[in-house]
Amino acid sequence: MKIMKASIFKYILAVAMFTPLLSSCADYLDKEEDTELTLDLVFEDKTRVEGWLGNAYSAIPDMYMGTGRYLGWDILGDDQTPSERWRQWNWKVIPYILGEWTPTSEWDGNYWNELPQRIREAYIFIENVHALPDQGITPSEVTYMKAECRFLIAYYYYLLANTYGPIPFHPDHIVPTDFNLNDLMEPQRPYDEIINWVDKELQEVAKVLPAKYSESRKYGRATSIMCLAVRARMLLFAASPLVNGNPDYATFTNKQGENLFSTTYDATRWKKAADACKELIDAAEAAGYKLYVERNADGSVDPYMSLQNMMLTRFDEGNTEILFARPGGNDYTEYEKHCTPANSGGSGGWGVTQSLVDAFFTANGLPIDDPDSGYVEEGFSESNTIANNSIWDEEVNGGAITYAGTYNMYCNREPRFYVTVSFNNSYFTKKSDCSNSSMVVATISTLTMLPKTATSYAKRFRRNQIQKKATSPTVRASCIVLAKHTSTMPKHSTNVSRAISKSSPTSTRFANVPEYANTPPELPMKTSSTSTSPTKKRCVA
Repeated sequence: MKIMKASIFKYILAVAMFTPLLSSCADYLDKEEDTELTLDLVFEDKTRVEGWLGNAYSAIPDMYMGTGRYLGWDILGDDQTPSERWRQWNWKVIPYILGEWTPTSEWDGNYWNELPQRIREAYIFIENVHALPDQGITPSEVTYMKAECRFLIAYYYYLLANTYGPIPFHPDHIVPTDFNLNDLMEPQRPYDEIINWVDKELQEVAKVLPAKYSESRKYGRATSIMCLAVRARMLLFAASPLVNGNPDYATFTNKQGENLFSTTYDATRWKKAADACKELIDAAEAAGYKLYVERNADGSVDPYMSLQNMMLTRFDEGNTEILFARPGGNDYTEYEKHCTPANSGGSGGWGVTQSLVDAFFTANGLPIDDPDSGYVEEGFSESNTIANNSIWDEEVNGGAITYAGTYNMYCNREPRFYVTVSFNNSYFTKKSDCSNSSMVVATISTLTMLPKTATSYAKRFRRNQIQKKATSPTVRASCIVLAKHTSTMPKHSTNVSRAISKSSPTSTRFANVPEYANTPPELPMKTSSTSTSPTKKRCVA
């Protein structure tokens, strides 16, 4: 009994001794009111307000390495082909183009997870942001920022619809944090319903936002021109037979029994898309945007230098062809490295497929399968070809457009081909010694493929033997899409979004320049995701 009493006494004593300590810990862990961020605290501070808005912008795709490696559109779309050896560095798109994927395979684009979060953030911003006059956020600035968020919401919904088709769609709605499962069970809505909502939203926001900003710090923020540019591209895709009366989708319905895609082809969609493109062009020109042009001494347009330097010249340096610049730029450094041949300091291994090479026109503006194009596929050229309307051959390309001994399929092509694609016997700077101007013919095996892939490596070149002169049995049809670059960084790393959709076969590169009126129209290819670097001193790889 005495032992039990002694034990109880010790226990009570121990509790009594530690009670103040526990109370002290509790006091220590108590948080001050201003150490826990709430929405009220966020939207009462300019820095946090701008940070929230910046995060809403963060899902805009990187149009260089991001689109190439992670989204993989060009690779998965059979225009670009990466090196098989890059699989070891977790290039997920490589096994995918070879058919090595399952329903559980991950996609690095991750739109399904990423974009709804950014949409939610934008809606929360719209609901909570307000003027902070003493911190420099005026009522007019709030109006602009809300409109920017509306643009981002519409843009992200457009990306989701173009990627997945019909999606769960409930605009102007923020799911509460104390949701139950039913709050999240949004049904798929028809594709056209989503596109029509985005169309209307972009038109309304375009009436609020300025065409451009006077403050350089706002470069890359949403503008009315960006709204119209996204709208024009979206409507062009919506007119495509892929989603316009496609019979393959005739049985695709949601739980309400609604068709998820239109079952009837509507030709008027093309008219709507054309009108949207015209509206964009008119609005852009009225705001001072125009095609980037460089001229020769006699005043005529230099088509080679115009295209090349359009990719390298910043907006503040006069390149007002840029309509949609990505905040924060793009990962151009890695992109260029992977596209540059090993002998020129790059990784070498990212290239285009023969089908993309064949899509370029000949010098007279006709496709290669036109009898009047003058296209010759067999044999080799016997002499150098120089340009009579450009300094590009002398100042950038070593003295000629093409050199004697070049496959004829690469000769007599349009300017965009030579600025965009590198091929066997084409000119390329050496790794570190640009003082050596001697001609070193690069064999096909030393060149690498750039952006534009095939579903299998056999499809990289549809001809069994492109030419007898090929030195490698694994002939790679057109090699580098970043044709002539140096190891230096370009002057800008922002994405260029063209006035007309990249996939539009109706747009014209120099359509508004009288001296270049006969330039062939834009090809169904992504020219704005490739780039070159100018230099007056070149050497050959």
